[in-house]
Amino acid sequence: MKIKYRYVTGETVELEVDDALGAELTILEKQQANRDRAERRRHWSLDAMLEAAYPLAEGSFVSEIIERADMKTQLAMAVDQLTEKQRRLVYLLYVEGLSVTEAAQLEQVSHQVISRRHAVVLKKLKEILTDRVRNGFPRG
Repeated sequence: MKIKYRYVTGETVELEVDDALGAELTILEKQQANRDRAERRRHWSLDAMLEAAYPLAEGSFVSEIIERADMKTQLAMAVDQLTEKQRRLVYLLYVEGLSVTEAAQLEQVSHQVISRRHAVVLKKLKEILTDRVRNGFPRG
């Protein structure tokens, strides 16, 4: 059985392996694809996060809509305070919808590195937004 292996650099190699090993590799690839798909479902877009945290009732008042828009603005300002690397991670996970594994491959680092960076980003955003809430959502 022939298998193709693609390196992170984009280079592809085709190898001849026995059928038992090929079957095992196929199973492992399917399991990884399933894990990636499940992980992608856990990552919501930033808009979806706001929707879930601050649902608007049908027929809501204009003030509620304005408040929600202000929250989006505050979140955007908080993201702007992240480093370029952290903003890129937010973009990859929440805008592009990549899994942590896919982001790790793209950044050419391990899954654990991306997981740690993600945890740091979430903690930093929480701190920024908590400070903004305490201070009455200052502008800029």
